[in-house]
Amino acid sequence: MNSTFQALGRILDAHLGAYRPEPEQPVWLSRHRWLHPADTDDSLGEVLAALAVSGRTCFLNADVDSAADLGRGDWREAGPGAWLIPERFDPTSFLQSQVHTEGNYFLYCRSSRLNDSSEISALPWWGTQRWHGRAARLRTGIAAQGIEIALAVHPDGSDWVLVLGEEAPWMGAV
Repeated sequence: MNSTFQALGRILDAHLGAYRPEPEQPVWLSRHRWLHPADTDDSLGEVLAALAVSGRTCFLNADVDSAADLGRGDWREAGPGAWLIPERFDPTSFLQSQVHTEGNYFLYCRSSRLNDSSEISALPWWGTQRWHGRAARLRTGIAAQGIEIALAVHPDGSDWVLVLGEEAPWMGAV
């Protein structure tokens, strides 16, 4: 399973669609302001494909009416506003789905669904403040909830942040 962390790091460090605001931390942001949205979706698609084959249990928190809004796959509702990511997850279909287009969703890998995501929502995912120290706060915040990997997509769908939890083996800046 640690190979998932390494695969995600290799994908994102090599892709033009993402960068690390704090090079010593395993936290990546999309480069939506500098690139065409398709380029940031390409890097996100590779991340989602790596998660799909990781064997990890992952959930999606999104305000959707039905599984049809999530793209192809055997989506199962896991609770109010929560969906279990299907075993045969189709990243391309998901990136073309209504939920991705509209944004404002949170995908995370954890052994079970979060009962209350308010503490996660309160983390400093977005804002105009400098990034210094923010990545560590995100990592600590998701780890406190038992989350190994977290992906937050901005409410307008323009930005995303991917965070590897504190348990992730990490070699620092590459």
